[in-house]
Amino acid sequence: MFKKFMSDVIGPSSFKKILTEQAMRDFSKQPDVLLVHSPVLFRIYALYAQTDETYEDRPTFFRKVGKYLYYERFNYAHGDEFYYYIKFNTESAFYQEHKDFIKLLILSSEPSMFNDYVGDRSLTQYNKSLKENE
Repeated sequence: MFKKFMSDVIGPSSFKKILTEQAMRDFSKQPDVLLVHSPVLFRIYALYAQTDETYEDRPTFFRKVGKYLYYERFNYAHGDEFYYYIKFNTESAFYQEHKDFIKLLILSSEPSMFNDYVGDRSLTQYNKSLKENE
């Protein structure tokens, strides 16, 4: 189920090709790249796999997805939060059916939603394409 999810819902351009921080930064600046909170990504996966008994449990899912996708850790006073850089496959029937819900989930859990960030990056730079289309 994991492989099917990754090939159907996640755009293949999201997959790591070069394993450097610069490659991640370059990918993150591409059009339509979204920053997705790790629990949101698992929730989308669980929704996709809801009728299949072979879907991965949460720890296995995150071990696998971290090998496919670029991700970042944000430091907060309450602990670390992980986010994945993703381009969704907008042609996917699943994505088309659930895109409004997916956008709502992404916006409701993006880095600026936590009030205890302890880093020095501007948190308003993420998911601009979703914010502009509201």
